[in-house]
Amino acid sequence: MHFQTPITSRNQSHSLLQTLLYMTFIGGLCLTLQASADNDAQRFASNERLVIQCDNNCTQVKTNIQNLGGSVTREYNNLNALAVSLPSQVVTQLDKANGIISVHKDTMVSLPKPTHQVAITKNASSTQALSRAQLKTIVQQRPHNYSFNNIMTGAAYLHQQGIFGDDVVVAIIDSGTANNAEIVPSIAGNVIGGENFVEFPDEPSATSTLNDSHGTWVAGMIASHIGIVLPSDDEFVQSISQHAPDSVFPLENSATLVPMVGTAPGASLYAMKVFPADGGDTPSSIVAAALDRVLTLKRNFNNGMPVKPVAGDGSEDNPYVYDSLNIQVVNLSLGGIAFFAGHELEDLLVLELLKEGVSVVSSAGNEGFAAMTGGSPGTSVASLTVGATMSAQHERILRDLQFGLGMGELYRPNNILQTAVFSSRGPTADGRTGVNLVANGFAAFTQGADGGIAFVSGTSFSAPTVAGAAALLWQAAPQSSAAQIKDALSQNANGALLTNQGDSKIDRGEGFTDIASAHDALITGNIAHQIPELPEVRKKTAEVEDNIEELDIEVLELEHKQFSREVSLMPGEVSHFFVETSLQTDILTVEITNVLPELPADQQNLLFGDALLLTIVDAPTSFNDVLIDERVLQDSQYHIQKPQSGIVRIAVLGDWTNAGEIAAKISVREIERKL
Repeated sequence: MHFQTPITSRNQSHSLLQTLLYMTFIGGLCLTLQASADNDAQRFASNERLVIQCDNNCTQVKTNIQNLGGSVTREYNNLNALAVSLPSQVVTQLDKANGIISVHKDTMVSLPKPTHQVAITKNASSTQALSRAQLKTIVQQRPHNYSFNNIMTGAAYLHQQGIFGDDVVVAIIDSGTANNAEIVPSIAGNVIGGENFVEFPDEPSATSTLNDSHGTWVAGMIASHIGIVLPSDDEFVQSISQHAPDSVFPLENSATLVPMVGTAPGASLYAMKVFPADGGDTPSSIVAAALDRVLTLKRNFNNGMPVKPVAGDGSEDNPYVYDSLNIQVVNLSLGGIAFFAGHELEDLLVLELLKEGVSVVSSAGNEGFAAMTGGSPGTSVASLTVGATMSAQHERILRDLQFGLGMGELYRPNNILQTAVFSSRGPTADGRTGVNLVANGFAAFTQGADGGIAFVSGTSFSAPTVAGAAALLWQAAPQSSAAQIKDALSQNANGALLTNQGDSKIDRGEGFTDIASAHDALITGNIAHQIPELPEVRKKTAEVEDNIEELDIEVLELEHKQFSREVSLMPGEVSHFFVETSLQTDILTVEITNVLPELPADQQNLLFGDALLLTIVDAPTSFNDVLIDERVLQDSQYHIQKPQSGIVRIAVLGDWTNAGEIAAKISVREIERKL
């Protein structure tokens, strides 16, 4: 998501401070690594890299590929599919080949970068491992929010019963998960092994501390179990004591313990490394290979193969590798383009995993608040796809650390639990909501591969919170099926926590993760076992329009070439507009008029004023092809030249930092080309 214009200030004497503060957030959303992108382009530049799905088996297709001068780079064990490299000039000849169901580009998947990353360890004097007994004692003392990461999830309900996800194996398909108790004590004893799918020379192992921190941050959200000891006068301690007082524990000698506890601190973690250590991109075929491998490990276990290491010594640089493993949860804090929602290779593998008894949790993505921006594998019918929220207490603590104590309340004056502004939204093109539920993904408290402790933000960190929830449920209700675990969490999410804003299910799914309610539904037998069916492949705009209209979404066919609607938006609340465009559309004009904050200027956000955020994305779905991204304080008009044919999405959001509601009139006008 890319914000392109600086802030317009109501009070010009504060313009520099406002711009500095606000652009700090915006800059976090716009992180790019050009050098990494250049390296990735060089790595994968030769020939066309394709993923081919075969009808029965791929034997004849492999022969055809070789006859065309190409090569098979990967053959999958559990689906009839191939990853291939083929000279560009002969790709069109695949249309004539027998036995092919579909051919897709082997697109690159980017390692998600946190929308925020703030280090908080400069004054930490030590860390303290928390045993099961200590965790039970702590949670009994502070049952509501004893751990900053578990606020509102209901994890404490099971932790009080001694359920910590013990021995439930969670595969983390990511950048690797560090296994070094001295450097990363937060997950010491949890990492049982790992495998490396990155094909470059000199790549560190799947459990190395030299890998990018993303996968270790994710692991911490699942299984952390330490306390951070800090001076009581530390800024972080002071801020968290004010905004989340039940998440700190005074010690002797003017010290304070801040627990860092994942949702399932007893879970066993298996690292599946698919991203290179430099943080670069990876082909979607490699993500699929990791999913395929998880499926093989699970099927081998289900078929009675003994669980024992077949390679490695368990060290950081030589992790144990298994050929049979009872993996019950997979976390995928990543995503790529979904050309055909539900039918991408990764999507199909997720469905097979669900059938085999594996709960797969995917992040919704960080493509922002416009509709239809979720990607694969979150688009799988079998995925438990998780969006992110941002609570006032999380944001205030992070802003205090960024800008000084007291700034958090000025930055975030409202107390509304919001769908995070960066969180990708549904629906999918085949007419599903695209998001199942949400959890906190803002200022998540975790430890990186280098040992650094930080706040990080993104749906990458709301997903493992839910993966940990699935691990708790597997321990508490071991006779359940993976489909029941998925549906228990989705169907029992707490919609009431977000009902004070008008967001719909395409924004936040069924609501906020409620582990206690999901547990009770499983135990009482209220969740049926149901494997979802594959949707039809829909390609035409009219078919997509029919699909999403089944969700009561109106697609605007501009009668008389114009449309107007008045909106009144709470902080963080979004109003979506879906506009059908065609090859004849020359200009699409969007006007925002009658912008009227509810509150007088002196009661609005004292740093920025209250405003609207506008984003307009072009017709392609599954990512945000941004046309307009603006913060709107006054009447404004925007012109889009020759949008692509399809459904253009317009989203108008009450700025999440607003103090009160804000109203406006939204008008859309189409000018057609003269033939």
